[in-house]
Amino acid sequence: MIDVGRPAEAVADAVAEAGVIGGLPLGRYYAELDPELANCLLVCATEKRTARDITAFRDALAGVLAQ
Repeated sequence: MIDVGRPAEAVADAVAEAGVIGGLPLGRYYAELDPELANCLLVCATEKRTARDITAFRDALAGVLAQ
């Protein structure tokens, strides 16, 4: 889980626009239980993801958060 410090739904959408799956915005499902989850993304990398895939996600997320 990554707390992105702003609405995670918008962050995930922006990362997706960069061509990378941006994680699952937890607020979509759990905001009523914990409002702070609206700023959190659930991210997972399995053995099917390469180092290049993970680096692409990191760079896309960093670019979105720098804006």
